[in-house]
Amino acid sequence: MRGASTNGAGSCAKPDRFLVSSSIENQPTIVTLRFVSIYTTYADAGEVPPERSWSALRALRSGPPGLAGSEDRRQVFSSALEQAEQLFGAAASVGVATKPLLAFYGLSQAGRAVAAVHAADEWRLRGHGITAGKGDRGKSLAEMTVDPGPRGSFGRLVSVLESSTVPIQTQLGDLWPLLNETARHPLPGSGDDRSLSVSTERTGWATGIPAVRVLEIPARFAEGVEPELSYASGLGRDYAAQADALDHYLSRYPTLSDRTSFTSSGQPIGLQPHDEGTCSVIFRWPDETLTRYSSPDAFLGSIGVRSRASWRVYPALDGGNKPVHPLMVWWAILFRLSMLARYEPEDWATMTNVNISTDAVPIEHLLGTAMSAVPELLFHVLVR
Repeated sequence: MRGASTNGAGSCAKPDRFLVSSSIENQPTIVTLRFVSIYTTYADAGEVPPERSWSALRALRSGPPGLAGSEDRRQVFSSALEQAEQLFGAAASVGVATKPLLAFYGLSQAGRAVAAVHAADEWRLRGHGITAGKGDRGKSLAEMTVDPGPRGSFGRLVSVLESSTVPIQTQLGDLWPLLNETARHPLPGSGDDRSLSVSTERTGWATGIPAVRVLEIPARFAEGVEPELSYASGLGRDYAAQADALDHYLSRYPTLSDRTSFTSSGQPIGLQPHDEGTCSVIFRWPDETLTRYSSPDAFLGSIGVRSRASWRVYPALDGGNKPVHPLMVWWAILFRLSMLARYEPEDWATMTNVNISTDAVPIEHLLGTAMSAVPELLFHVLVR
């Protein structure tokens, strides 16, 4: 059924959306509806073509960064990147039946290059360091789990990248929305965690005020807020509960801990509702931020990770003070999908059948975006 055209936030063109059914069950009939846009968004426009990322990665091999300049590390760095590029190239040329196998092993080889550059010791990776959760047969994809172990590649890279680990029995539905590339086609049953986009308010920085806008916050925090009144005096209304709820939500994002509100307690905190079910708010950082960092981008690089022409911040998944690194999110998801495709091919075939499975298109979309998102992320990790 054709839906009404609207001007969505983050759209490069007026999005023409289509209202589609994402699940239908009988006894009684339940129809879940969602809007799907076919037009380019700003996130799409920021996508780096994979050939450009691989070209940049190839250029690093004649002068490896970090610790990979020594002869033995250099050989691992170059050969691992060559294997990663070939495996991703092969993954891009095949269908969904085998794509996760090639993509995961491409990422696994890329991890060896990351360790050669950044690991002070134990830089030769051994084993996956992560296993598929037990008892997942018959569960939905979002309910399937991964179990990282204390040894192996996964745990070593968690340490090297100073990342939050992924707790035991973490469901794919809690990892999937952390990748902003999945927003166009969310996985049914996904959780509420997500990465958030951050940008500096450059007019503020130019006038000596370190202001940062945090975007893509779930819209529920702005319920009842009228955009034109969100900075008003409040007219006697107490906004403390709204501010407390938002602070509780953002407390899981360690790199946002230095934020303060521009308004006093009980006043509107400046939440701005947007289309696509999100809102944003501007926070202030300590004044010394201006002298500590040479530019707004240098500051954003200290709290976030570059992705598709934007900076993004991530929550801590283990309750600690380190955000999870998106490379480890990709690792966990691609590993689990590869295990499904390899050891449960009949279930994988059913799950990826677009005629019967609501998971099929989200899977296709994630694996398709991995072809460009992973090499771009890999480049940023290697040269950080």
